[in-house]
Amino acid sequence: MNDSKGRTPLIFISYSHDSRPHKKWVAELAAKLIEEGIDVILDQWDLEYGDDIPKFMENSVTKAERVLVICTEPYVRKADEGKGGVGYEAMIVTGELVKNLGTRKFIPVIRQTTETVLLPKFLSTRYGVVLSEGQNIEDNLKELVRQIRKDPPSTKPTLVKSPPNSSSMPKVEYTLDITKFQGDALANYDNALKIASADDIIGWRKIIRQAKEPLHNHLTAWRAKWEPNPPFKGPLNKVHDCILEGISAHSSLFSIALAGIASGQNKFINQIGILDDIFIHKNWALGGYSSIVGFPSTIAYIYQAIHGAMCLHTIQLDLAINLAKTRFQKDEGNETYPLFKDYKLISTPDMFQGRGSLGWYFLLELFEKWTWLIKPFGNKIDFHVALSAYYLGLHVLELADCVFLGNEKILTNDSIHLDIPLFYLLSGDRDIERQAYRLFTNDPEKVKNIWRDLGVDDLKIKELWGYWIGHTSKWIVSWTHRHSFGEKIIHEKLIEDIL
Repeated sequence: MNDSKGRTPLIFISYSHDSRPHKKWVAELAAKLIEEGIDVILDQWDLEYGDDIPKFMENSVTKAERVLVICTEPYVRKADEGKGGVGYEAMIVTGELVKNLGTRKFIPVIRQTTETVLLPKFLSTRYGVVLSEGQNIEDNLKELVRQIRKDPPSTKPTLVKSPPNSSSMPKVEYTLDITKFQGDALANYDNALKIASADDIIGWRKIIRQAKEPLHNHLTAWRAKWEPNPPFKGPLNKVHDCILEGISAHSSLFSIALAGIASGQNKFINQIGILDDIFIHKNWALGGYSSIVGFPSTIAYIYQAIHGAMCLHTIQLDLAINLAKTRFQKDEGNETYPLFKDYKLISTPDMFQGRGSLGWYFLLELFEKWTWLIKPFGNKIDFHVALSAYYLGLHVLELADCVFLGNEKILTNDSIHLDIPLFYLLSGDRDIERQAYRLFTNDPEKVKNIWRDLGVDDLKIKELWGYWIGHTSKWIVSWTHRHSFGEKIIHEKLIEDIL
């Protein structure tokens, strides 16, 4: 049986040899797919003695129209640790994802015994099929076959043609009832992924509009509560409670934006407009306690951080840099600023009383407060890694902009002030720093485009990089109150590594 275009779809199955029963299960799955008219590349059938195993994997991933990744617990562990053939396949798949960002080529097939689903990092945002014991395997397998063959959904309603102005023209509504998810960030994240996957731009606008509806009234009520008695004279946790209460209504909007980024679909990955929604509040009084008045900047600080982290987590460094370079008008004035040049948006909002370290640690703690973040990021360590990689990108952008503006002489003296905070270098966990560096340099061309897009050439960056690392070291010393910083800065050899 061919697919809807008359072709025989070809797939490759990537899996780990966990046990003989598992190996047999994979072969049986492949046989069922072949019975359904789907050709399968499987090592058990297509790999012979003497064959080059890495070459076989690379050719198979490249040639196949779809890749089924059998995600057992051992597979996930081996993929994330880069061990054996599974680790090599993970590198190949990650490379393919970078080249074909937005494709649905890679399908996680979940076969696990735990309640919490585990996915390898390179597939953490992909929507998969569950074939675990005790689940609805038969129906799920049928749906998998349908999608591989690109057969039309059996439930799709028939469009009845009527005259354009006829009141009887049928309305085909989206099958998901988004109204029941209002205020539920986790449900909205899942829902938004499905809407993006279905390429439903109308459904997307609808769910965004719904998420924006409560924002103004919520912030107005929040301000009325906290402005008479600001929390800044009390303990730090009171400040955090105040901020968490203020941003709570934005969690659904933010979760939808992260789903758009995670989808990889061109129509949905650009979520820059959310910042305009943050700054525009009708009748927002500009007089009063500065931290309360400027609270939208605190919301924007949090959004740009998790937006940037999500971009890096999904290997979209260019998307994060585009947001950082976008100019915004924060108030009723006419002046606009690139986001990365506004220290209140990127480092120290008024709510943190000018202390950038408080803002950074608030972001790290936010993962535990907003439990829905586990869905897009997987765990706190991966969130920390992605956030660190994002701020490393901003650090490089600051250098590129300094050169672009012709401030090279400033770089060669001791008077420079770094605006982008480097708290990711003060984690005390070298493993997190190393992972962040690897994530940031996953696509060297995108790193180089940070300065190339500004018209700065590679040689100029190479010439000034040593000075930049020197300023970085001095920043760390100033924050740690040490006489010197003896440890190697994790990105010290960046230019050497990518040029």
